[in-house]
Amino acid sequence: MKFDPQKHHRHSIRLQGYDYSQSGAYFITIFTYQRKCMFGEIIDGSMHLNLCGKVIQACWDNLSCHFEFVVLDTFVIMPNHVHGIIVIDKEVTFNHGEAFPQDFIHQPQFYTRNASPLWINIGGLQLV
Repeated sequence: MKFDPQKHHRHSIRLQGYDYSQSGAYFITIFTYQRKCMFGEIIDGSMHLNLCGKVIQACWDNLSCHFEFVVLDTFVIMPNHVHGIIVIDKEVTFNHGEAFPQDFIHQPQFYTRNASPLWINIGGLQLV
């Protein structure tokens, strides 16, 4: 089904004034660009992942290997989007003894567990 902004308009479900940087469980939905079906197809009521869908599943499964403060909950892949619940616990202590440093994104040695990046190029789509 092609995205039609006249029919498919959605409002934000974010809570006004809520601090989304705090620890907690977060429900996420991520759509493909222009809602193009890229992850597989539904056959007889069951989702069958293609290569790109399998890469998405592997990336989700490995998030907590790259980020110690992440706990994964339920996750589902659909042809053009994914839904998941991710729990972020900022109280996790890192190797250097600080809890969730402000500049953690620039210090990968403090939040990885011997994980190596996943580089895959599928039809011009590069996934890290």
